[in-house]
Amino acid sequence: ATAEDAIDGVRNIIADGSVDMSTVGTYEIGYTAEDLSGNSTRVVRTVNVSELNTNFSAYSPGVVSTTIYGTHWTLENSPYIVSGELQVAPGVDFIIDPGVVVKFADENSYILINNAKLIAEGTATDKIYFTSIKDDAVGGDVNEDGNVTAPAAGDWRGIYIAGMSANYSSSFSNVVIQYAGASSYPALHVSNQEISIEDSIVTNNSVMGFYQLRTTWGGALGATNISGTEISNNQYGIYFDAHVLNVSNSNIHDNSIYGAYATQNRVLYGQNNFWGDATGPFNQALNLDGLGNSVTDNIIFDPWLTTTP
Repeated sequence: ATAEDAIDGVRNIIADGSVDMSTVGTYEIGYTAEDLSGNSTRVVRTVNVSELNTNFSAYSPGVVSTTIYGTHWTLENSPYIVSGELQVAPGVDFIIDPGVVVKFADENSYILINNAKLIAEGTATDKIYFTSIKDDAVGGDVNEDGNVTAPAAGDWRGIYIAGMSANYSSSFSNVVIQYAGASSYPALHVSNQEISIEDSIVTNNSVMGFYQLRTTWGGALGATNISGTEISNNQYGIYFDAHVLNVSNSNIHDNSIYGAYATQNRVLYGQNNFWGDATGPFNQALNLDGLGNSVTDNIIFDPWLTTTP
């Protein structure tokens, strides 16, 4: 930048300070100009970075379709409505408090987290819900249609997490993800990233409850861990094509095609889970008498639990 001096003409302006657009706060930027005699003038400007408000108490299609630059969703402002793509900017921590309900407006609505972190950690009494706009059981009748509509698998698309660094490992605890899977998308899709899921429920989604992928250029990451979680009433409970997945102490049942499916050359460690029946999961080679959900050969499922954890 430059400034015009009455005697010395155009002079350069030196700026100091910076603004972090991903962090809420107040920042000061200084601008200094000096003439040829050494006289200087400095002006300070204040820049405020505020939290993006994406909460709406009523259904407003198309409004919540934006990019988040650092935000924190609270129970006080719940429920939150997502319409279209809601993207979390790279490097951002997106925090959702216990008890928050997130509803998705239609089959084109989803959350995209790319090289960022989603921290959704509820409690046993205040779970976090990701659900359909038609789901009146949690968060109320947001679309204000009474009993005209009811939630169903495939009402919204899903949650997509992608990244290339363990620095952005997302975490889910006491979370419910339901009625997703529009256009055959997984309810929770993780690509080239590790996450943790604890004490949660992934249910009533149209195709895959949980899908993890590692591409050939994705590099090696640490293990993803799922524990104490119910995965039910999807076509595929778990579809695994990644690095390392540990599933334990979970209840995987009533998934219509596979409880767990691991692609060739991948190994899923799935010991100490309940598969819907005391006889364990069905596997053509390893447990022909199993009456629980089916699993592929490259899943280590023995020993299994004979009752729900």
